[in-house]
Amino acid sequence: MIVISHIRAHIASCSEADDPQLVIKHLKYELARLRKSTFAITSVYSGGIPAKPASPAQKRKLSDERITSQRVLDDFIHSKQSTGILPRSIQQLESRIQSFIKFSEVHVYDATPKLAMMFRDELLRAGKAEKSVVEYLAAVRQFYKWLSQREDISKNVFEGVTVRRKQAKASEQRRRWSRQQLINLFAHRSLRAPQKGLELTQSELEDYWLPQLLLYTGARVSEICQLDTWDIKCIDDIWCIDINDNGSGKRLKSASAKRLVPLHPILIKYGFLRYAQTRYESGQAKLFSFKPMGANMDWSKAFINRFSKVLDELGYMASYRPTLHSFRHTFIDELQQMDISEHVVADLVGHTKPTLTYGRYGKRVDLAQLQITINCINIHGIR
Repeated sequence: MIVISHIRAHIASCSEADDPQLVIKHLKYELARLRKSTFAITSVYSGGIPAKPASPAQKRKLSDERITSQRVLDDFIHSKQSTGILPRSIQQLESRIQSFIKFSEVHVYDATPKLAMMFRDELLRAGKAEKSVVEYLAAVRQFYKWLSQREDISKNVFEGVTVRRKQAKASEQRRRWSRQQLINLFAHRSLRAPQKGLELTQSELEDYWLPQLLLYTGARVSEICQLDTWDIKCIDDIWCIDINDNGSGKRLKSASAKRLVPLHPILIKYGFLRYAQTRYESGQAKLFSFKPMGANMDWSKAFINRFSKVLDELGYMASYRPTLHSFRHTFIDELQQMDISEHVVADLVGHTKPTLTYGRYGKRVDLAQLQITINCINIHGIR
């Protein structure tokens, strides 16, 4: 009776102009406070029943619910954008959360753990890859955690809704280039070493140099495609690539991605410094000719498309072949096979340090030590 009395008092103080969601949110807060006080009140609201009977509650149209849910989602996306998350990640978050909203057909505040589990099962039944299902659930879980932190809902309905992953090592899920595949790849006409006296087009030079740089630096494709000519530097007599986000449109995946990577002797021997110097002397600001494309401002999209054609010509089947990103896995695996310390590898490839001690208190490995590590890489048979 006390609860009913408070509800009546709360409703009586509202007007038709009030936002229903805010009214409900405030009412829930008042009732929670009432319960917390173990209903210790001195008076009970005793207002009478309204003279005019209330009309039966009208079920909202589904379209109205979707509009309201979309408005909440927009607030979440705006919040994530303010933290500097990359546009591509924002797009994926929004798309995956919208999939759940569409599936559930209820307002986001009214979702239940049962609906969350049904959504997971539907994703699996639809034939989505295990990794994809995990990413969908992670996105929606992040959304509902945000709602819970804002106290829009009492609990995260996606907490504990997971997929039992196959017992496979993460390293086994990542493809690297085998020695024979590298031999075949670098025998392709687009990736052969330039002949003396033969002038190549800018696209041909890029087709040759990018795979080499990716293989011998372990860098991400976008990190190499967005380099400026002055990012090739000599520091303490060590030639290196300065991977940074200084300049228009340049961006990095994380703070750890900002780093110096010494050039492997093979890159210097076969003329990469000459290429970089030629670009600089010709007044080119960018090391390569790529420009950010699409809503995600992707620096690597054009080259990824070109490289895919090379893989097609070599007979590598899509979804079952190593890719440009596989050069990074190859680089890391080579260092692992040499038993290089993980914190050294992290500094070379731009990962967060694997332990609290190194991650919080350790400084970056000395450039000279990084050069020694790079020089140890010896991928036989690709020349």
